Amino acid sequence: MKINRLTLALLAGAALSLGACSNDDQQDIVAKGDNSISFTTYTSRASSLTSDNIADFGVLAYYNDGATWAATSSLVPDFMYNQKVEKSGANWIYDPIKYWPADASKKISFLGYTPYVEVDETTGANAKAASADGVASIITELSNNSYAGNPYLKFSVGTKITDQLDLAYASAMDQDNSNTPVNMQFKHALSRVCFKVRGWKDATTVAGQTFDDQTTVTIHSVKITTARKAATLDLKEGTWSNPVDVAGGKTEAYTVAERYSNMNTANATITGGDTEAKLLNSEGDYIMMLPNLDDDEYAILVDYTITTTDDALAEGEVSYRQKVYRHIKPNFEAGKAYAIIINIGMSGNPTDDPDPDVPEDPDPDPSDPDEPDTPTPPSKAGYIQFTATVSDWGSDNEVEITLVKNS
Repeated sequence: MKINRLTLALLAGAALSLGACSNDDQQDIVAKGDNSISFTTYTSRASSLTSDNIADFGVLAYYNDGATWAATSSLVPDFMYNQKVEKSGANWIYDPIKYWPADASKKISFLGYTPYVEVDETTGANAKAASADGVASIITELSNNSYAGNPYLKFSVGTKITDQLDLAYASAMDQDNSNTPVNMQFKHALSRVCFKVRGWKDATTVAGQTFDDQTTVTIHSVKITTARKAATLDLKEGTWSNPVDVAGGKTEAYTVAERYSNMNTANATITGGDTEAKLLNSEGDYIMMLPNLDDDEYAILVDYTITTTDDALAEGEVSYRQKVYRHIKPNFEAGKAYAIIINIGMSGNPTDDPDPDVPEDPDPDPSDPDEPDTPTPPSKAGYIQFTATVSDWGSDNEVEITLVKNS
């Protein structure tokens, strides 16, 4: 595992594609039984999106008419617009079925995103976004069906970690009738972040001492603040732009806590023997964040209680609760996983918490939506088909933070 290190006021290691066809072109599109377009996927996910659990995706397709995408300017998605492609057994199905041009020199480019959302074709707006309460992540807008050039989507990150989406994008450019199925290789568009904790010995100020078994630290919550809330994703390049301010400020806070049911409580209590960093997030409940867009700085706030056994005391122990924060400036990148390691130390003075606790998240809606009817796969062979895969996150890049105990 690669770990880079930098020094601030703490230990910090930043180790944390589609086209259009006009009416004149329609004679080139033939409904041959061996010439239909199909898809497959490959992915590179919070409860992470993988090649096995991806359920659906949206496709915008562009008819290049003999040219490559790079040689064409300002195409609009006239071949497919926000076409929903969904998993049915081992197949990826969609309706209406589209067919390859008979002439292999006639190219089609495909750009996709997942998970799929329904939008208004003329405005690109997601009607559900207007009533969204901000708890869950949501795609608020997709470039409309007359938008020329690289399509985009606007995305807002939810405040509730357990409801956050793992957003991914894919492109398959300049495809012809030999490219069947169309392989949609999805890449993660967000940064995945988790917290880890361990006991720490300050050898310079408490030489020879250890974080012994008589002292226990219990983590109540860990929060990362000043994270970006919303931005725009270019579906071809995978780049983010135009970060959007949210009500009351431009940033958001994400909290791991037992009260939110996203904390691994078994790992929330550490003693001197816990020298290995332990995952604080519940397994799968990673924070899905927008990448660092403007050289952003983040604050990590930790709320914890220190308890030390002492038989000389009437109560047999001394216990107090405190909040400590540290600023970090890692370069969170799209598609990479980060582990922020919090070292609970034994010396020094805590810093006041500069930010109040975030309010408790509302309970999710207990009602489950009805399952949609599963369409029957078409019987024709050779239509435009798809496959889909998702790229892997890879090893966690580590960011270390050293906190302190009262002298």
